[in-house]
Amino acid sequence: MDGISIVVPVYNEEESLYCFLSELYRYCQNLPMNWEVIVVNDGSTDNTAEVLRENNWVKVITHHIRKGYGSAIKDGIRVAQFEYVCFMDGDSAHSPYLISKGLAAINSLDLIIGIRDEKGKDFPLSQKLARYLISKILTLTFRKKVKDINSGFRIVKRKKILRYLKILPDGFSFSASLTLLALLENLKFGYFPIEINKRKGRSKLKNTTYVFQFLTCLYLTQFRWLKEKISSLE
Repeated sequence: MDGISIVVPVYNEEESLYCFLSELYRYCQNLPMNWEVIVVNDGSTDNTAEVLRENNWVKVITHHIRKGYGSAIKDGIRVAQFEYVCFMDGDSAHSPYLISKGLAAINSLDLIIGIRDEKGKDFPLSQKLARYLISKILTLTFRKKVKDINSGFRIVKRKKILRYLKILPDGFSFSASLTLLALLENLKFGYFPIEINKRKGRSKLKNTTYVFQFLTCLYLTQFRWLKEKISSLE
């Protein structure tokens, strides 16, 4: 394990980013491996860019217009220099210590996904219902337990995902599509439990987005489009 690249997509995160980066830097200083932090500023219109300038230890990629969550993650993966790539939220929802938990769990896997604990949490009912139904549909389709299709905290082996970046979507459906891709391509993946902190700042994902993702997933269980795109890579 030569090191880890931590990719953080941000959009208008001035309220949370300074504290998040400070905590992340302190954590990374104690990592027993090489590391780098890549923050992708996806068209922010607040003072996010100024916060990033004050943290000159961070590698910054700037989108002058908003391109989408998936686009930000993909650009970060492309410039990452280490074997493992972790992507996590920049609004303090994910604590840095989860990186060590994920690395300890990944072992021989290609992808490890953090399972969000919703018990006792103030998650909207629409999110819980959509997540439950999606997991059930995919579990029945593939006869493989699918626990959380859309979690934003993941660690992946960079070489295993590079060839697929051009077919993965640019928007919020990136995470779900990556899970579907892992199922279709028989990538070795697993899960580990994570806790979600209360977000600082406003959520960028509306409840209606979860309903949209669920309806999209109903179509994606046929996998025609993704299978065709994978075939085009051969």
